[in-house]
Amino acid sequence: MSKILVIEDSEGVILSLSVAFKAAGHEALIARDGVSGFEMAKKERPALIVLDLFLPQMDGFKVLEFLKRDGGTEKIPVVVFSALSQDADLNEAKRLGAKDYIVKAGVTIDAAVKRILSHLPPPKKA
Repeated sequence: MSKILVIEDSEGVILSLSVAFKAAGHEALIARDGVSGFEMAKKERPALIVLDLFLPQMDGFKVLEFLKRDGGTEKIPVVVFSALSQDADLNEAKRLGAKDYIVKAGVTIDAAVKRILSHLPPPKKA
């Protein structure tokens, strides 16, 4: 079971992703703002982070920048899951180190979850 950190402030998206990740055998950790998301990433060291860009306290671009600068979190894959659909937003997220960028309006939750889970690193051998 992998820990997946969801940094998102929409309760509907949180619920949908949490249920889907749990059904796929993973644990969903939830942070509802950018500051607590960054802190939780440093503390929990999840296998994967799903990051919204519109967040209270600190936006997703800043969270991504901090994650990729921090020695403890820089290698954790980050998938941006956002309503922002402009090429400039996608390019900025990729420049800052996002593994993938999924536009919420352009995908079903099942398709999004499948794509998100494809970025999970392989399990560590015991």
